[in-house]
Amino acid sequence: VLNCVLYYKQGIMRKTFLGLLLCLHTVVFAQNKKPLDHTVYDSWQSIGEKKISNDGKWIAYVVNVQEGDGTLQIQSADQAYKKNIDRGYNIFITDDSRFLICKIKPLYADTRQSRIKKKTPDSFTKDSLAIIELGKDSVFKTARVKSFQAPEKNNKWVAWHLEKPLADTAKKKKTKDSLVA
Repeated sequence: VLNCVLYYKQGIMRKTFLGLLLCLHTVVFAQNKKPLDHTVYDSWQSIGEKKISNDGKWIAYVVNVQEGDGTLQIQSADQAYKKNIDRGYNIFITDDSRFLICKIKPLYADTRQSRIKKKTPDSFTKDSLAIIELGKDSVFKTARVKSFQAPEKNNKWVAWHLEKPLADTAKKKKTKDSLVA
């Protein structure tokens, strides 16, 4: 009976010692972590849109930040080619996996300042369109694009809808949207 009591007390002591050791370990490593505050949230990133080409050779994804400008990252599957398009979004890869088409947002700081100054939406900086030939560094860009469209199959063309041109104060002439194909 005495042996059973001693064995039982040793088991309790071992568990107590192990518990204290785990608590000490937690306290020591908790001091090395940076406390969470609002400055930490701004550095967090997330993956937004994701696209893979039909032949599987090209990968494109958008890395979004909490506040500020995200980045469109384009790379080949073998990672031999990498290209970043700042503020890129709305990804479209052509059926033949030759081109990537996307829109580019205006700078976050410019948009924020326009809202703070309570400018009219027509005077805000507008999106742009980028057409990238995959595997090469050539990028075609055009400004003030509302939207774009390309066919799902046999895409030999792309059409985009332009915003109204900026009103020229000298002419006072009404302008209309444009469609480019």
